[in-house]
Amino acid sequence: MLGVDNNVIGVVQGYQSFTDKWCVGVYGDEVSCDGDHIDQNKKWITQFLMLSNVMIAVGAALAAMLVAPIVASKLGRRPCMSIGGGLAIIGSVLTSYASSTVVVFLVWRVFTGFGVGTCCYALPMYVSEIAPPQFRGNMGGMYQWVLVCGGALFGTLLARVTDWQVACLFPGIPGAFVCCAVWLLPESPRFILQQRGREAARVVLQRVRSGDVSAELDAMAAVIEAEAKLPELMLRDIVSNPSLRKRCFVGVWMNAAQQLSGVNCFLGFGGVLFSKLGMSNPDTFNMLFNWSGLVGVSLGLILLDASCGGRRRQLLIASVLMFFALSTQAAALTFGFGGVSIQQVGLLIYVAAFQFGWGLIPWLYPSEIFSMNERTKCLSIAVTFQYAVNAFVAWLSPILIYWNITGMVYVFVGFNLLNFLWVCVFVKETKGLPLEDVPALFGDNK
Repeated sequence: MLGVDNNVIGVVQGYQSFTDKWCVGVYGDEVSCDGDHIDQNKKWITQFLMLSNVMIAVGAALAAMLVAPIVASKLGRRPCMSIGGGLAIIGSVLTSYASSTVVVFLVWRVFTGFGVGTCCYALPMYVSEIAPPQFRGNMGGMYQWVLVCGGALFGTLLARVTDWQVACLFPGIPGAFVCCAVWLLPESPRFILQQRGREAARVVLQRVRSGDVSAELDAMAAVIEAEAKLPELMLRDIVSNPSLRKRCFVGVWMNAAQQLSGVNCFLGFGGVLFSKLGMSNPDTFNMLFNWSGLVGVSLGLILLDASCGGRRRQLLIASVLMFFALSTQAAALTFGFGGVSIQQVGLLIYVAAFQFGWGLIPWLYPSEIFSMNERTKCLSIAVTFQYAVNAFVAWLSPILIYWNITGMVYVFVGFNLLNFLWVCVFVKETKGLPLEDVPALFGDNK
């Protein structure tokens, strides 16, 4: 859902059918809205296209903050994911066929985002709770792999579609699949143990493990029993507990840093941005951009739980590669060497490096660093911040594009340098550790 939607607005902004519906007579005349001049229509880009990207993030942030934590903690992880998928398909249909005005179109974008955010809140939590420690990175990383795969596959289809209504239906296709297929999976054994007791949890855990599960069940039960004696986690508890405060900061900033790396600027405004960079066929390069990301995320997933990989190491490698790729891009724009080809190569390296580290790990890492009674509240804060910063980047991107393309690249160079320094100081390696042992990495949790 999220991978497809990340591409939809970035691609359909170049469709004649889309500009005829939402640009001609609303934000400009036929000439200013056509494919050859669309990048010159500042009002269309900084208002309509900006809000189209922002509203999906606003809906997702509201879901992560207000609804998803309650559904996930009271009903379970599966219902939360299923409800999110269902809302996304409804929102996609309404966006495509029930949008009579700009305001109504944007409202349905919020609704679609609400479904995406509801599902995206519960899914990393579910994976971290059901995965064996030695495979937790690979299983958590599959979230991003599928996200990028969806973007690449549907991005290829989008390059061949000309009807904006059909294109805007695409995010609902994986939404419908998630809504139904999630019920073929067992519920989180930690949730079942907490809600229904040990024997019910044993049955669930045995479905996803081979051999005797008693030792793992004992460890889960001991942690949940200790947590049950604790009062409900409040915001003041996060502030007053040094370890939890640090972990919450790590979870929040990691999600924010993912967005500040700049990748959604290139995805959400690719049709305009690639054109302003001098590329003759922006849609084709957008397709290559997505497939390059798929190569990066596939390599990152293979290494995530391997001896030569890991959360911290891959974030550092990705930050260095992204910094140098964007620096090369900025230098080429500043001094005029290499032409369009060096810019294309730099962007392909940049997106592959992003997906190798920053695309994968922020979805996984925050779900690993909180204990059971902390997870619902702290993940809600982290995911809310992610979508809030996503909305901020979507708002900022067209401003930067029209301010100065070279300056925009330098801004993201600076953010990626900051991300590298932050990882060096704050991120601990959690590869292979049981979830119950992770909080100790960040100091005393009393």
